[in-house]
Amino acid sequence: MATAVAHTIRSACEAYNIGRSSLYELLGSGAIRARKFGKKTLIDDMSLREWFDGLPVANPSNAPPTPNRRQANNKAQSAAV
Repeated sequence: MATAVAHTIRSACEAYNIGRSSLYELLGSGAIRARKFGKKTLIDDMSLREWFDGLPVANPSNAPPTPNRRQANNKAQSAAV
C-alpha cells in the first residue's frame, strides 16, 4: 500500500486523531505545511510526521495514578455531603 504524500483536512484529522481546530492552529503557527489545489487544502504528510515525531513521548511510569471508578465515585459523594 502506498503512503499518502498529502492529506485533506479531514483525512489528516482522522490519521492523527486531532480536531479540525487543532489542525488549523498547527497550520496557522507554521508547525505543518499545506498547499492549495483549487479550493482544496492539501496537508503535507512529511510535515505532519515531523510535527508528530516532535511531540513528547508518553511515559506511563511517570504518570500519576488514576483512581478507579469506585474510588472516584466515593470521593465525589463524600465531597457532596
